Amino acid sequence: METFTKAIDAKGKVWTFKCSIRKKGHPKPVISKGWLAFVGSKKLKAGYKIRFYKENNKVSTATHVFRVQAEKEIKIFGAVLGYAPI
Repeated sequence: METFTKAIDAKGKVWTFKCSIRKKGHPKPVISKGWLAFVGSKKLKAGYKIRFYKENNKVSTATHVFRVQAEKEIKIFGAVLGYAPI
């Protein structure tokens, strides 16, 4: 099963991602189309977190708005203290 999902980042930019479930091996979700553009735009690196979440649409209660947020590690003396939005 494949779906195209639109998600809005913190700056209001709308990103379109293709989501599917692997047919072979472990059946987990995979994000493909649109992902590399998002990674390049945000200059993401290994260790960063990406959050996808759903909000109720303030205009129509029948639909939802999806959000995407990239976060980078905050480290002091090599210890991770938390994450900050990019």
